[in-house]
Amino acid sequence: MTYIFRRPKSLGRLKKSVGGRVVNIPDIIRFADYLTDRPAESVRTVLHEGRQMNMVLWQIPPGGKLPAHRHPQGQDIWVVLQGHAELLDDANSRRIISAGESIVIDSGLIHGVQNTGTQDCVLVSVVYAGAGFEAV
Repeated sequence: MTYIFRRPKSLGRLKKSVGGRVVNIPDIIRFADYLTDRPAESVRTVLHEGRQMNMVLWQIPPGGKLPAHRHPQGQDIWVVLQGHAELLDDANSRRIISAGESIVIDSGLIHGVQNTGTQDCVLVSVVYAGAGFEAV
């Protein structure tokens, strides 16, 4: 399976003086700006890479998947924005996660999704930058 890797156009930050000191004001990320019209394969867009946290937008077409994997050193938090998919996990639970739901996956647990729906499944993953990655 091939993935399309993209980065947002701008990850810069605005600077503003507040109380005599300069602070960074985070960019606002509009997820819709990074969606592809009818992708043939799963699309992974890195929205933020930081020292502590990373944020990735996944767009998974019908029949597509985010392959099962684990992060040995940190949790992964998913928020489903659109569609639904079957959770691939250690327990083979076959649970369905849907738009408006989130799930917190503990360190070391296997997780992935298979889009069993008729529309793209779009989810955001927020994971500790030092969590590591192991395909299973």
